[in-house]
Amino acid sequence: MSIDPTGQFLYASYEATNEVAAFAIDATSGTLTAVPGSPFAVGGSATTIVTTVAVDASGKFLIVGLEPGAVSNCLDVFSIDSGTGALALVPGSPFPPSALLCTNVVSNPSEPLVYAGASYGIQPVPGVQPAAVVTLSVDTTTGALTPVGQTSVPDTTKVNVDAIALTH
Repeated sequence: MSIDPTGQFLYASYEATNEVAAFAIDATSGTLTAVPGSPFAVGGSATTIVTTVAVDASGKFLIVGLEPGAVSNCLDVFSIDSGTGALALVPGSPFPPSALLCTNVVSNPSEPLVYAGASYGIQPVPGVQPAAVVTLSVDTTTGALTPVGQTSVPDTTKVNVDAIALTH
């Protein structure tokens, strides 16, 4: 789940589906109300599974980690309607990295950067790179993602990054 920086909207992925739910948050009670059009389909394929969601630092974009079912670009980006919380797929989605699975997308709260776990296989095998953390810049106008770095996990037998946490 992820809440936008204004505290107005909450986004949640449904386990083992290709949808993201959007809710408006009542400022007084904290009660959630479904945003019109919710849930929103992602990935463009019935086999795509949503793994994680994160709202970028500007609150304008929702980044969605995907398990596309095969090695493919695995990050969808949606623009967020600031009035309603509704989502619209950003042109160019899905964005790199090209992996079997993007897990645990985390937004840097201070900069237009996101970090995503990338998995390239389901078990360690020769020729398949180990899990990595990918750093991507967010275009604050269009929402497009551009990879700016990738660091493989130190233990090459690890194939998945389950959690990422940021401090500042």
